[in-house]
Amino acid sequence: MFGNRKRFNKIQKQLRMLNLRMERIKFLDYIYYKENPYKLLWSNFLSGLARGLGGAIGFSIISAIIILILQWVVRQNLPYISDFIADILNAVNSKCK
Repeated sequence: MFGNRKRFNKIQKQLRMLNLRMERIKFLDYIYYKENPYKLLWSNFLSGLARGLGGAIGFSIISAIIILILQWVVRQNLPYISDFIADILNAVNSKCK
């Protein structure tokens, strides 16, 4: 009787370990996407769309900050640098209108 109990405990421990490993690798998600590949395509499409939108917004914010810094430098009236940056900002503003 004790031999069966030891064997049962050993098998139970191995099953717990197998369950933890399967949870770590998200085995159920893999099976879900394997059975329904269009869900995987849709999920990847949405994540790509979000990354593209996030990149565009981030680029716009960083560009605006850089332009504000350049305008501040122009207002400081530094010789040569202010004139050069003013020309760049005028070119950018004329392209945006």
